[in-house]
Amino acid sequence: MTKIQEIENKLISINDSVFQDLCDAYISLTDPLCIESVCRSGMVTGKQKPRKGTPDSYYLTQTGEYVLIEYTTQSDKPKNSLIDKIKEDIDKCTSPEKTGVAIDDIVKMIYCLNSKLDISEKNELKQYAYMRGLRMLDIKSLDMLPTALFSKASHLAREFLGIAIDSGQILPVSFFIKRYERSGIATPLSNSFISRGAELSELEQMVTSSTVTILTGPPGVGKTKLVIELLKSLQKQKSGYEVYCIDNCNVPIYDDLKTYLTHDKKFILLIDDANRQLSNLKQILSLLRDRQEGEMHLVLTVRDYAFREIEAHTHLLNPAVFKLDKFSNEQIAELLKSSDFNIQNGDYISRIQEIAEGNPRLAIMGALTALKNQNLQALNDVSLLYDEYFATAINREVFNDPMLLKAMGLVCFFHSIDRSDEKHYEKVLTDFSIDRYGFEEAIIKLEQYELVESSDDQTVVRVSEQVLATYFFYKTFFKVPILKFEIALSQYFFSHLYRIRETVIPANNTFGYEKVCEKILPILDVFWKQVEDDHDKAVKFLDMFWLYKMDDALNFVSKHTATLHDPESPVFHYCERETKNHYVGHLTEDRYLEVVKAFYYNIHDYLPHALEVGVAYVSKKPEVYSRWVKMLRDLFVFTRQDERFKFYRQSVFIKFVTTRNPQFSEDLRKQMFFDVVPCLMKTSYQVVTGGLKRNSIVFYQYDLRVNKFIKEIRKRIWKQLHSYFKKNRDQGLRFFREYLKRTPDKVKDIYKFDLPFILEIIDVFLDPSRYKEAILVDEFILWFENIDIKDERFAVLQKQFNTKNVEMFYTLTRDSLYRKPDYKSRLEIEKWHEKKEREIREAFSFQGLRSFQSFYNSYEEIDRAILFYEQGSRLGESLDFVMDEAYKKNKKAYNFLNYIIKQGNKTEYVPLMSLNVLSRNEKLYRKIYMFFQSPNYLCRDQWLCVWFRNLPEAYVTPSDAEQLLQLYTNATKLWYVDIECYDKFENVLPGFFIRLFETIYERNADKSLRIFIYDFIQDHLSKFGGNLPLIKKTYLQQRGLADHFDHDFSDFLEILKLDPGFLIEYIQFWSKESYMSPNEHRGISKVWQHKDAEKLIRKAFDWVAENQNWYFLKELVTMFFKKISLEKKGNAVGFLKRYIDDYHYNERKMNMVFIVARECLHESLDELLIHFLEKEQSIVVFKKIEWPPSMLFGSGDTIFGEVRAEHFQKILAIVEKIVNKPYRFSEHKLYLREKIRVHKRSADQERKRNFMNRDW
Repeated sequence: MTKIQEIENKLISINDSVFQDLCDAYISLTDPLCIESVCRSGMVTGKQKPRKGTPDSYYLTQTGEYVLIEYTTQSDKPKNSLIDKIKEDIDKCTSPEKTGVAIDDIVKMIYCLNSKLDISEKNELKQYAYMRGLRMLDIKSLDMLPTALFSKASHLAREFLGIAIDSGQILPVSFFIKRYERSGIATPLSNSFISRGAELSELEQMVTSSTVTILTGPPGVGKTKLVIELLKSLQKQKSGYEVYCIDNCNVPIYDDLKTYLTHDKKFILLIDDANRQLSNLKQILSLLRDRQEGEMHLVLTVRDYAFREIEAHTHLLNPAVFKLDKFSNEQIAELLKSSDFNIQNGDYISRIQEIAEGNPRLAIMGALTALKNQNLQALNDVSLLYDEYFATAINREVFNDPMLLKAMGLVCFFHSIDRSDEKHYEKVLTDFSIDRYGFEEAIIKLEQYELVESSDDQTVVRVSEQVLATYFFYKTFFKVPILKFEIALSQYFFSHLYRIRETVIPANNTFGYEKVCEKILPILDVFWKQVEDDHDKAVKFLDMFWLYKMDDALNFVSKHTATLHDPESPVFHYCERETKNHYVGHLTEDRYLEVVKAFYYNIHDYLPHALEVGVAYVSKKPEVYSRWVKMLRDLFVFTRQDERFKFYRQSVFIKFVTTRNPQFSEDLRKQMFFDVVPCLMKTSYQVVTGGLKRNSIVFYQYDLRVNKFIKEIRKRIWKQLHSYFKKNRDQGLRFFREYLKRTPDKVKDIYKFDLPFILEIIDVFLDPSRYKEAILVDEFILWFENIDIKDERFAVLQKQFNTKNVEMFYTLTRDSLYRKPDYKSRLEIEKWHEKKEREIREAFSFQGLRSFQSFYNSYEEIDRAILFYEQGSRLGESLDFVMDEAYKKNKKAYNFLNYIIKQGNKTEYVPLMSLNVLSRNEKLYRKIYMFFQSPNYLCRDQWLCVWFRNLPEAYVTPSDAEQLLQLYTNATKLWYVDIECYDKFENVLPGFFIRLFETIYERNADKSLRIFIYDFIQDHLSKFGGNLPLIKKTYLQQRGLADHFDHDFSDFLEILKLDPGFLIEYIQFWSKESYMSPNEHRGISKVWQHKDAEKLIRKAFDWVAENQNWYFLKELVTMFFKKISLEKKGNAVGFLKRYIDDYHYNERKMNMVFIVARECLHESLDELLIHFLEKEQSIVVFKKIEWPPSMLFGSGDTIFGEVRAEHFQKILAIVEKIVNKPYRFSEHKLYLREKIRVHKRSADQERKRNFMNRDW
């Protein structure tokens, strides 16, 4: 019997309901008007029994018109009776009273029957339908259905009739979805499509414009869902493509492909999990190569770890690659709120986000559990979540099979197991008493369930999801301890410390401390006895398990503290520089601090005791005080989590530092208060914490809210500050100033709460006569008014504290933080500064020295306050405006400078602009010089330097020039040379500049001073008097002092014109000084502008090649080509060719040539390589050239073996282009192919390592 006959026989005896299901599916698949699915009017839900309704089924066309469908299975009825039945159904369907549809809205009627009709009977029925107003009657009878099912829809024959026509691997989208979901394990593909709209559009563009598209990403991110949504969209668009999905049945597919993929149609095919369907993929790729471009498009999904393998199989077709990332928390929330789940409760959403870690598959699992249980507690135990979701599969297969459980638990503990590592593999199986063959079989089953996944070569197996790993680790080691954790601990703690951490901690966080502690504590007690006497092992153990061994951890630190001697006269001083390389999360140098630090992160009753232990330890080791303070500052910031626990940690800490404890030094407690607590007085915190996704960091701003807990904490702090203030005035003032630090983040209600405490401290302790206290009060009022907090006492305080010095500060300051309008444009800001300068110049006038003394004494007090608070800019420029204006108005104002000198110039003022006015009178100006020569005042060297710079040329004498040289010889603080201002000294003392440059060189050489020279060569070359050695050594020294010196190498080119040998000297100098990066000197390519450029560069190549450190210097030559102009590139290629002509036998020189070609002239690599091979046909030199770079850089997923193989592949492709006697290079090709093979093998090992070590 043929298949068509078999189909016909099955249709004759078919059940009514099954026939309707079959025909609905057939119409959905083949009818061009059917955009959406066929809808049912008559069917009893869940039963194979039709229900009366008119029509039986229908669908809407794209234009909104109706297609009505009727069915009958009266194959055993007489023909007259059958025809009457069909006419009766036509009558019903054309009656608006029965259908609810106007006859004009019906585009056609389809009638399906499992009987045969001859032509006359069909014509009679069509004429009858036409007379009833139907535009078209489409009859699908037993005459055509068997053939149609056989040729167009063989999968329907398999699905509904149980007749296998083909292998069943080529499926329409709807049937692929059904088969995909049938397992009950895979996440449903029929859920709503959420949050991937942009990705869908991008993928559609990629698929329709590329022959092959690879969609890759981690497991569970929705790759299959996205591509299925695309295929459904393309079907709706009637894009002209037939769309099929390839399902793997592990049988040959080639015959099916020939049947389905006819040449008269266009197709889009999906191969899901392509790495598991390599046989199917290869057969489809062979067909693709025979097709015209655009006839067939192939879409492949593949997990990221297998991407390279699939890319290698498809690379000849230039596949487009689409990388799909995990969902963001916002996308997870959108998914949960969708109509599929309608979860709106924020607590549920947050918990599911934590479970999912960006994985939509896990989010759906959580949503299903939440909806079923309607209880948030159901989401707190992820084991229940998985039990619910995998109820059938797990109960039947995994949980009832001890070997499956053991295998799964073992893989979860190690994350990955390399079965090719025989020694380790055998040890693991032996330690846990697992049969090797049983384990291997279990892995195969677990992979079928998508619980584990294997590497390309099947040697490495790993767990597929983090939450799965946590769940099954807990299940197998703790909940149903089929594996012994004591074995894992004793055998693998020190060798697999990271894996212990990455299994126990997530289990604790997921399933709860109590559940894990109950199981783990007896095991830990035994292990602790074994390691407590070994310092290093004990610290590692406590660092991991302190949460379960709190008493032992704190006792361990206390016992060590007891062995330390009490320090003599301990000093506890916080120095931020000491903490530069220490931060929260980074291992401190002191392992005992590490142990106690763990206690400060979490909420528990041991926190007060842990603080006591920490303070006791620090009191014996003052040298760790700075690190201790930094740790407390970072750990006790306020966070969202703290708010949920009523700020327990901060409350305990503040109570600890504000309560006397006879066991500890009061000085230490007080110092901790002033060093740590100001950081806890902010109202807004930038919090850095671990993200929900593994290995991620989250930054968020947390604003405090006023509540009774915050009030109690701040009240205690303000009271403690009040008690300390009288005897610790300076520290109290700094505390207050830190509190007032300007910040855009402010919580007004908290400042309102603080206000009474602040006003009390001001009333009791602060003195208006002390500027640094008066300015603090003024800033406090200014800040509070700025955030719109008003108080009637502010006016009284302003009157009391707004002193003359405070007003003087506001006049002098040019700091934009103080009383400056909020200008936006640069021009507005410049105009404000000009106006401010005029204001300063007009604000101060002096009748004589006494009035200036009064002004300067106030200025000094202001400057001391700026230094005291270590905030804001000093006011030297403003003082210079005041002095300049004073000289213009008062001829005796020069005495003001003398007064500043006698005061020691503690303000470090330098008269940069004001001396110009005084220089008009030579006698007076030289008198000022006598003042400036006074010893023992700050910035003396700068003052003298400014005096010489402003000395008019008419006054200059040789003695002045000598004194200036002497200044540079003896100076202790000079920073630059203003060459343009020193011409006048050369005029009276020939050779002045040469001596000056010699002096600067010597001072810089002994590293006692750093003196910079600007505008070095181009404008001032003559000043060196032709002293070329001085020019060169000064240039090299200055280039070493400042990166920006001669940034465009213009000065370098000028020196090179004087001495072509300077190029080699330059390279020699820098290669000795430090590692010489070509990028830092790429401006040297300006050498191509020299008339003898090629000769100079050739000498540089030769020098590098002959240097004993050649290997480390060889890439230097690329600096000549880094910034080369387009017009000079031809010269460069010509030079390299000529260099090849002369030195093709020299491996070092050829290495440099091809480094340049690879890095800078890659478009000329073919030309240069072929030129080299024509000159040097021996393979000896060829083998010694580094074709890939010796150092490679890439992102985290870069496979460096693959990169090196690609470099060799590129060279092989060039060699294969040679058509003139190609046999000469057979040995070269063999060598390159072997290198490609070696590096591809290395790439496989890299992929294997990445697969083993990859986190989710």
